[in-house]
Amino acid sequence: MKTSVSLLILSVCAIWVLSPALVSAQSGSYTYSTEPLNLEVMPPEILEEATIEFLDELYQNYHQIPAETFGPLREYLYMLINAKVNHIYHETGSIIKEDSALLEMLFFWTEPLGALGGAKVFNEIKSEDSPPFEEFNELPDDISISSENEFLLVESAKGWGITVPYYFMIWMADDFESASGDQTQAIVVSTGTSPDDSQAGYSQSTISLLYIDNPTDENFAEQWTELFGIGDEAVSRDTGIDGLQSLYSFNEEQQVHTEIADLSKDGYGLLIVYSGYESTWQHNRQHFNDFINHLRISK
Repeated sequence: MKTSVSLLILSVCAIWVLSPALVSAQSGSYTYSTEPLNLEVMPPEILEEATIEFLDELYQNYHQIPAETFGPLREYLYMLINAKVNHIYHETGSIIKEDSALLEMLFFWTEPLGALGGAKVFNEIKSEDSPPFEEFNELPDDISISSENEFLLVESAKGWGITVPYYFMIWMADDFESASGDQTQAIVVSTGTSPDDSQAGYSQSTISLLYIDNPTDENFAEQWTELFGIGDEAVSRDTGIDGLQSLYSFNEEQQVHTEIADLSKDGYGLLIVYSGYESTWQHNRQHFNDFINHLRISK
């Protein structure tokens, strides 16, 4: 299917970031920084009240809500999820998926609001009395999502895979023909939530992955760089990962930071894009590096 994925991916409107961390969430060989969780998103007493109010609205009005307006609701849902995970981390020192009625109710709504992988988390933490939730959001044929401990694993039959914490929001997975004719796979993930100076008072940073098997267009990286709004003012910067360089720009009018790392090699093209609003982008940036470090390529 040929589509303008630039419109899809450039709708990255949720965002957040951080300074490098020594503390991490570990499960087997997976390690993600927990440093962003040191900043409280919402006090516990306010979280419970806000969750009950929000879920009541969904129960009452879900079937009248146009699907095209799910985005802000989904972002708010994951803000509540992140606030709860933040409390779990401060109480236990881990990000374990605890048996929590609040967390269960929140993850119940991830799939209906268009998130991917949330139903798997719900089925793992639900009470025995709750029926399992069947996933209905379709994935491309060559892309799958599975759950392992505190992580979600996204894998492609084309040979790439990525691991993210269960409280990250996977809200797009696509397999499309780009304008150049190359079959392209993409996923978009929102990281944890961070307070910021926006009208909403919080946002999530966004990480996008673009993969092309044997690209025919040698300039595909430059084309996507332009589509993501990185122009001639972009500067090269060290990502902090084994000398890997990225292109970085800041849109002062929108207060949005964007950074692109090109990890392409012979046989495939691979771009990782990290974007976020001022404050959130800085607070969550370690997760950009964590994401890159958790890439698996079997080619």
